[in-house]
Order: sequence, then structure tokens, then C-alpha cells
Amino acid sequence: MSTLHLRWHNQAVPNSMQDPSVDSLTRTQIERRERILEAVRDTLSSHGYDGLSMRELADSANVSPTTLYNLFGGKDALVLAALRDVLGFIADRVEQSGATGMQRLLIGAEEVGRQVVATPEYAEGMARTLFNADPADPICRLLLADGIEGNCRALVKMQALGEIRRHVDVDAFARDLTGRGWMVILLWMKGFIALRAVPFELRRSIVVALAAATTPRLARRMRTEFDVRTPIAKAS
Repeated sequence: MSTLHLRWHNQAVPNSMQDPSVDSLTRTQIERRERILEAVRDTLSSHGYDGLSMRELADSANVSPTTLYNLFGGKDALVLAALRDVLGFIADRVEQSGATGMQRLLIGAEEVGRQVVATPEYAEGMARTLFNADPADPICRLLLADGIEGNCRALVKMQALGEIRRHVDVDAFARDLTGRGWMVILLWMKGFIALRAVPFELRRSIVVALAAATTPRLARRMRTEFDVRTPIAKAS
């Protein structure tokens, strides 16, 4: 697979690269947009960024190249929109679960893992893009900064629910959880984790991290459920 490489040159995302609002779109327009973004993901999976031709993409999505430029502005914007579309789907699935606290984190990890299993070439392409990106590239915001912020909100809620201890630094913990998740993806890409095991390993990475911050009773339950062999911290 060729490595995706988005050429943003450390610039802020221009307005033309923002996702077009779907709130005011008709059903036909929404279906057209979904068709375009699916074609983007398919092309990235099979040919990489350099193989993403606007004309060929337009043919695949049954639209004109002019329509693509009018809707998204260019290749980079299309790649970001396709990625946001996937992340939005995952977020919707988590929201629909109605879960809170630790269970919400675990369901989110499960949904991410399912997407990796369902579209491994696309997942690997996006991961390689992230690993090669400069810190100011928009994909770092989408896949790292937004993930850290989401984990931070979940951890604050867990503190409010009494699931983790009050003294825990949620900002540092959120970065740790995000890093652990990406380590699972890296190990899968390098062949140390089987593709089918990614959803479980993503959940397990959360449980391992949480074990030291929860009460001994909850930590024991997590160890039993996931066979996580990690020391259980003593209650403060």
C-alpha cells in the first residue's frame, strides 16, 4: 500500500476544507455526498493519496469534477470529509448506546475496532498518514487532539460517577488512553496483533489504564472480565 501524504504544509485548515453542512441538504444531496465520500475511502484504500484523481473520483461517484470542487474544494478537503464521516458514524453509535462512564469508553473502543476490522486498508492508510503528519496538520486535530478531548470529557464524567478517584489528573490520563489506543493500531499494522483481535485489544488497553485509577473492587471486576494482569492499586 502506498502511504497517504496530505500536503497541508503546516497551514491552518481553510474554510473551503470544512465539511459542508448537511442540515439543509435534501435526501438526494445527502445520498450524493455519501456516495462521494465512500468513493474517496475506496480509492484511498486501494491506490493511496497519489492515486486519488478528482476526475476518476467524479466518475466513480457519478458526479462531475466541478461538483466535487464546489462541494469540498479539493483533494485534501475530500480526505478530511471522508474521515470526519467515519468518526461521526462512530460517535453516533456510541451516543445511541446510551452508555455512560467507563462503559461509554469501552463501547467507543469497540466501535473503532469494528471499523478497523471492516475497512483495514483504509484504517491503515489513515494511521500512516497520521504517523507521517506534522503536528499542525489537520489530521492530527481529528485523530489525536479531538480524541484526547473526548477521553477527557469521559474521564470527568467518570469522576462525577465515582468510577475513578478524584485525585486523578484527567488531562494526563486522557493523553495516556489515546496513546494506548494508537499503540494497539501500530502493533496491528506491524503484525503483532491479529486484525480480528483489534476491538478486544482496544478495550483491554482502556481497562489496563483504568485499573490503577479505580477502586480495588472495580479493578478486580475488570481484571476478571478482560484477564488483565496488572497490579491493582490500593485505595487512597
